[in-house]
Amino acid sequence: MAKTKTKSFLMTIEEEQVLNDYVKQQRMSTGENVTASSVIRDAVLSFIHNGQPDNKQEPTEKPAEQPTEKNPFADISLD
Repeated sequence: MAKTKTKSFLMTIEEEQVLNDYVKQQRMSTGENVTASSVIRDAVLSFIHNGQPDNKQEPTEKPAEQPTEKNPFADISLD
């Protein structure tokens, strides 16, 4: 078996429900053991190889910039 790694990401409750509904629909229509992981993996790999982003995500808000503190060690070089 190929070497694998686990990745994780956040999704909203609504997105999770849509994913679960899609998995159930795929199980019923194909009769195969479809999992959320297999659907996500197929979608990600399809996007990497062929697709473009759907740009449906709302832009994330940037946090208010905090004043930066001066680094007292910025002028010291260890090289």
